[in-house]
Amino acid sequence: MLDYGRLADLQAVIDEATLIATEASPSVQWSIQANSVRHLALGGRLDEAVVATEEVLRRGQELGEPDALVWSAAIQVGIQLQREESMPGLFESVIVFGDQFPEAPTWRCGAAIALVLERRMTEAQDTLDRYGMEAARYHDDAFGLCGPACVAYLAYHTGDRRRAEEAIAVLRPHARLWAHFNLHVMFPVGVPLGMAELLVDHVDEAVDTLEQTLADTVEAGAVGLVPLCRQYLGVALLKRGGADDVDRATEQLSLGRREALEMGAPGLAAHLADIAELGGDPWTAPSN
Repeated sequence: MLDYGRLADLQAVIDEATLIATEASPSVQWSIQANSVRHLALGGRLDEAVVATEEVLRRGQELGEPDALVWSAAIQVGIQLQREESMPGLFESVIVFGDQFPEAPTWRCGAAIALVLERRMTEAQDTLDRYGMEAARYHDDAFGLCGPACVAYLAYHTGDRRRAEEAIAVLRPHARLWAHFNLHVMFPVGVPLGMAELLVDHVDEAVDTLEQTLADTVEAGAVGLVPLCRQYLGVALLKRGGADDVDRATEQLSLGRREALEMGAPGLAAHLADIAELGGDPWTAPSN
């Protein structure tokens, strides 16, 4: 279910676990609650997800759960990534956990993503280099392709062609799987794969990857991720510039902007509008 983004089936599991947990300890109930929040964001219910995240933190701290802050920070990174907005202290809170859990690549990646959301691309590149963040290194980690997928995302935004090429090699065999950790489905691997392909000028491949990923995301019911899929597909179509590519890109970016506004993601909507106006992605650093 996790690997293939079967969100409806996974939600049924969480609902059943929630029911069973009514007879379990408060700690077990809290764990199920923490695992359920991501599904609000995947469903495009971002404001509800923010409120639920605050409740996870509050209740976890009341119970003395040692992972309360960890869970809260992890969920917030995912929400802000969908919104394409930063929030005060996000980088500082996430980098602390990177130091606390140095063998867990998701925290280093999360810290670098927080920098991208603040448009601090040079510092994001420095974070990649400082901690030796490589897609191949994270291939077999316990976080369901989150590490390699995040490296691909970061390579695109920092213009790191070498890391993008390596991420493509790792992710291509898993192009239609979904990155995940615990019971959290994060995003389809095809999004960062297509981004990496785009950076290294495999434009036709990027268009094919992102078209398939958009279709899979819609089919999965992950409406909260659809605007992001449209965004990168739009960028790829603009870069290819074929006979009808610009018109198709304009349609995708317009649809994505409307969907982003409907789900409470004005930052993402503004980014989509900038891409349409500029004919490319202003969030990408020059390739290196």
